[in-house]
Amino acid sequence: MAIEKTEMVWTTDYTNVLIADISIVILFLLLTLFWREQRLGLFVGASLYGLFTVLWHFPPGLLTY
Repeated sequence: MAIEKTEMVWTTDYTNVLIADISIVILFLLLTLFWREQRLGLFVGASLYGLFTVLWHFPPGLLTY
């Protein structure tokens, strides 16, 4: 009778970090609606933060089919 080996893989769930990053982007976008003087800066900041959030949480090559 052969003994079957089982390999355990430890993973960490960073879903809460993704939710926090998305919340920050949404907050920046909401501030662009209400703070007229800083609209361009906040929109650029939200766009950059959103871009780097997507690259951090979903790096290129992660989802390959």
